[in-house]
Amino acid sequence: MFFRLFLFLAAIAGFATAEIPSYMHVCGLRNPNLDKCIVKSMTAITDKLRDGIPELDMPSADPLIIGTFVLTDLPNFKAIGSSVNLKGLLDYQIHFFHLDVEKQRIDINMTFTELSVNSVFNITTRILFPIQETGSLLITAKNAHSRLAVTYVVTNRGGTRHFYYSSFNVKLTVTDFDVEFRGQSIDKTLGEAIEQTIRQNKKELLEASIGNLEKAVSKRCLEIINNFSKHLTYDEVLPDRE
Repeated sequence: MFFRLFLFLAAIAGFATAEIPSYMHVCGLRNPNLDKCIVKSMTAITDKLRDGIPELDMPSADPLIIGTFVLTDLPNFKAIGSSVNLKGLLDYQIHFFHLDVEKQRIDINMTFTELSVNSVFNITTRILFPIQETGSLLITAKNAHSRLAVTYVVTNRGGTRHFYYSSFNVKLTVTDFDVEFRGQSIDKTLGEAIEQTIRQNKKELLEASIGNLEKAVSKRCLEIINNFSKHLTYDEVLPDRE
């Protein structure tokens, strides 16, 4: 699926560290164009996010490492990947961005030019007879639309306000995708048969896998941004000024 999503949150939180790096631009809470400021700031640090920001515990956003992932678990087609990664999260167009400070919520609508899931998958299916094969599976989707909703909670400890992200929900809209599968067995026709099966059952497999991908990406991004937010207080994240 397909989110470079936590990068938006870096664009909010990263701009208020005690020693502001030269590549970060501060957006104050009273800025009348706060949403636009955040989006502009986020765009400016895209290259840094490509490599990651170790001093803020921010890993590289492209690829986003998801880890072990169950793509589908249908009776006639199961696909489980290890060290799954998601690429293409830095090539996007933002259609809508809004930070609601009162509701403590962030909403984003965006489109990714091209997203791809790539890993070694163990696939179990049935064509004329049961088949189990391990191989490299590459799934590519163009113009994938994403809706992101993030909520956070503010707490007070020792007179200092802190925060953490309570939810990170990703919704993806993918209308079509391309697939390549290269099996590890000597019999190349086996891999070709699996690839053909996927192509012939795209709609069913897409419906079965999209929810799994949304959950996996949401969970991984929530882990990353909460680890990242430990470096900052709430008033550093949203300074009360323009």
